[in-house]
Amino acid sequence: MEMNDILEKAVQMGASDVHFARGLPPVFRIGGKLTRVGEEKLEWDMAKRLIFSIMSDEQKHRLADEKEIDFSHSITGGRFRVNAFYDNYGVAAVMRVIPPRPPDMKAVLMPPVGFHLARMKNGLVLVTGPTASGKSTTLAAMVDLINREREAHIITVEDPIEFLFDSEKGLVHQRAVGPNTNSFSSALRAVLREDPDVLLVGEMRDMETMMAAVTIAETGPLVLATLHTVNAAQSIGRIVEVFPSYQQQQIRYQLSVTLKGVISQQLVPRADKPARIAAREILVVTPAISNLIRDGQIHRIPEAIRAGADLGMISMDDSLLFYFKKGIISKDDAISARPIRTRCGPPSRGESMTLDISELKGIELFAQFKDEELARFAPVIEKIELSSGRNLFVEGDPGDSLCIIVSGAIRVYKTIDSMAGEEKSLALLSAGAYLGEMTLLEGSPRSASARAEFDSIIFKITRDNFIRLLREYPQAAIRFFVSFMNVLSERLRRTNEELVVLYEIGKVVGAAPPIDQLLEGILRPLVNTVKVEMGAVFVLNEITGKLECKHAVGQGSSDMLNVKIREGEGVVGKALAEQETLCVRNFDDAPECAGLPRLGFERPDMLIAPLARAGRPFGALLLAQRLDGKSFDNANINLINGVASQAAAAIEAALFQQDTAARENFDRKSIMF
Repeated sequence: MEMNDILEKAVQMGASDVHFARGLPPVFRIGGKLTRVGEEKLEWDMAKRLIFSIMSDEQKHRLADEKEIDFSHSITGGRFRVNAFYDNYGVAAVMRVIPPRPPDMKAVLMPPVGFHLARMKNGLVLVTGPTASGKSTTLAAMVDLINREREAHIITVEDPIEFLFDSEKGLVHQRAVGPNTNSFSSALRAVLREDPDVLLVGEMRDMETMMAAVTIAETGPLVLATLHTVNAAQSIGRIVEVFPSYQQQQIRYQLSVTLKGVISQQLVPRADKPARIAAREILVVTPAISNLIRDGQIHRIPEAIRAGADLGMISMDDSLLFYFKKGIISKDDAISARPIRTRCGPPSRGESMTLDISELKGIELFAQFKDEELARFAPVIEKIELSSGRNLFVEGDPGDSLCIIVSGAIRVYKTIDSMAGEEKSLALLSAGAYLGEMTLLEGSPRSASARAEFDSIIFKITRDNFIRLLREYPQAAIRFFVSFMNVLSERLRRTNEELVVLYEIGKVVGAAPPIDQLLEGILRPLVNTVKVEMGAVFVLNEITGKLECKHAVGQGSSDMLNVKIREGEGVVGKALAEQETLCVRNFDDAPECAGLPRLGFERPDMLIAPLARAGRPFGALLLAQRLDGKSFDNANINLINGVASQAAAAIEAALFQQDTAARENFDRKSIMF
């Protein structure tokens, strides 16, 4: 038994995957079903010999070090994407069959709207789905179409390279992670220097790769990429939730501008022959959908897809129904393939989940407890999964529980006009935040509503369960209550500090001092309260069109005073243009920080709030690098927004007075001359 003989047989039998495992003959996946081929079982030494026969010495060393490895292998008549790994019995492998030629768009049964997305000249197009759903095949078909129709420079970054492309009308460069580049992120950092028209990203695995792909799409090329998500709404939510809370508004805005469409697919067994067919949900981003993305209304995207049928959009339900009515798939397979509704349905309450006590160890309130003590809490804590758009509670609900955000983000809001759907956002809370602290004490009705901004996990403790804990395990309950009160005390302390700084700044603003004294009186208390290395005020020079630093305090302030940024550029210009407070983490890798000095900080984080008067932005407040090394949180954002709102009018007035005095002085000198 030789490896290439097995692989040739797999190609002949139309297998999609080949499995090698100890104690079994080779296993082929044909038409979605696993089929054992032959009678000869593979013992450990034979499985290892077969797998190692197609690996280089370097690949064997990597497998020994990393315990798994991806690479490609070719035979006459076929190519294979190989994942070799160690299981409990030794070396094993799964090999995906790659046809010798890229598929045609018609061959993969792509509807006309898919052709439209492939022919985009710029922006971001996502192809998503679970593992083994044909994402690579669909992407290859799209690249093949572009290669045949456009004089375009196409760059692919893959791990490993699957379909091979011959340059036709287009020019194709294919790069494999490992042999040709160190990582997806490093390849993407260099790609803009390689004059791309089209970029294929084999997989957006991490925040850095996602940010790079979105940023590249903003600059002009068409970016095609994959995600392991099951529908369009979840795909957008997944990208957003990967980023820290202070960056999520920024990435939503970028996606609203760059995203052109999402093709989500899954493979469903055919009823008419032993094969599978791709059922697809297709989203085309219209101005209305762009607004939904920007405003965080991702839960409304399924509704928008159904409404966009005249533009070629199709839901997964409609795709499955179409194939069923045509007799291509069975009723049972259509039903089992329907998407799970808990991810993107209309706002409603979340689903309870089983709680593991290990999950409590990362929560501040439970840090002091041992495992045996945590076991007493598990029965009284409800774990809730909230998909994007679902309500945790609504205004007027009984205040009967403390809620702890474990992951995701929760928006607290009040409904202004229920008929018009008008809301006022009060806060956006991220992991580690608490809601309803006072309900354990008083049980008053909810004064506002809370909704999952992204898929979130919540720990919930009701008053009744807390009383039960107090009755059954009084010592544990009292220690928890003390920890809880310490948290409340810390929040009250921070609130008091913020009120004091707002009062101090208010006194400075009310005194209307000269501009230098005014800016010092605003920045110094703000820097001291938030505890940052540096603070600065930028003002727009309407003559030069540049944002100039007018005043700075703290480390690097002298360097900051020399900074001038063109209007609309950099993170300061972005905050001014969008009239929105922005947070930047990992300064060195953020392209929007161009024009700002690094200031010698080890890991500069930045918080920028716009200054505006009568809706007209004219400057910005900037804070850089918290002294404790932590990222800026919601309290920091609320405080800088409060200071910006309070100080904007005074700063503008002081600048006007300074300009007037300067002109009068100039006029006097001119007369004397």
